[in-house]
Amino acid sequence: MLIEKNPNKIHAKPSPKRVIFQLMLVYPETNVPVKFLIHGAGILGISENNLRVSLARLKSEKMVQTHRRGEYKLGTFGHSIKEEFSSWQHREDKIHEEWDKSWLGVHQHSTLRSNRKASKKAAEAFFTLGLEYLEPNLALRPNNVKNCVEIARKKLTELELDQHMFAFRITDLSHKIEQKARKLWDNHNYTQTYESLILEMKESTARLDDLAVEVAARETFELGSKVIRCLIYDPLLPYPFVDTDKRIALAETMKEYYEKGKSYWAEAIQNSFKAA
Repeated sequence: MLIEKNPNKIHAKPSPKRVIFQLMLVYPETNVPVKFLIHGAGILGISENNLRVSLARLKSEKMVQTHRRGEYKLGTFGHSIKEEFSSWQHREDKIHEEWDKSWLGVHQHSTLRSNRKASKKAAEAFFTLGLEYLEPNLALRPNNVKNCVEIARKKLTELELDQHMFAFRITDLSHKIEQKARKLWDNHNYTQTYESLILEMKESTARLDDLAVEVAARETFELGSKVIRCLIYDPLLPYPFVDTDKRIALAETMKEYYEKGKSYWAEAIQNSFKAA
C-alpha cells in the first residue's frame, strides 16, 4: 500500500516504494527523471541502491515503466496507486449530506473465527469499511456513505469473504440497541485527531520558511503522509459521531499544506540539478 495503515509505523522511515510513488505524483511532468527520484529519496534517508532495487521490482510488477533512458512513468498497474493517493481530496463527496439513521450491517458465520486467513481478511475489510462489532457475529456502521451496502458487498467479494459474511441495511434497531451502537466509536477520538493534525500543520507552516529547503521538504513529506493516511482511512462517520466540520477543515488545511510542500520539493530538486 502507498499509505501505511499501521499507526505504529507512521514515524518510521518510509519505504522506497512509497517514496517513489509519492515523488512521481508530485513531479510536474508525466515522465520523471531518475535523478529526481534519487535525490528525493536521499532527502528522506533512502540510499540510491535501495531506490534502484525498488524501481526494478516495481518495473517487473508493471507499476512503473521506463519512458526513455533515465526516465520513468506510472505503469499499467501504477495508476490505481495514484487514485488511492489522490482520493483523500474528494472523500467528502462519497457521503450523504444527512444521515437517515439507518445502518450497514455485516453478519459473519461463526466458522470464520477458526479460519485464520479469512479472519485476517475480515479485519482488513472491517478497517476499510469503518465497521465495529456490536455483537460477536454482527458488525455495523452508520449507513451514510453513498451505496454503502453495495460497496461492502463488493469488498467482501473481492476478499473472498462472501462465503463467510453478508452485508445488509438495518433500519429498525430498538432504542436500547441503538444507544449501544452509537457508543462503538467513542474511544477513537476522531475529532480530537482532526484538531491535533490541523494544529500540527499550522505550526509546521509557520516554521517552514526558517528551515533549510531540504529539511522543510522532508517535514512536509512526513507530516503530509501522516495526515493523508488519516483522511484516506477515516471511516467518514456522520454527526453526531464526529465533528464533520473539523474533518472538512482537516482536508482543506491539508490541501494548502500539500501545495506548500510541493513548492519546497520543487526548490530542493532544482537545487540538486544545479549542483549535479
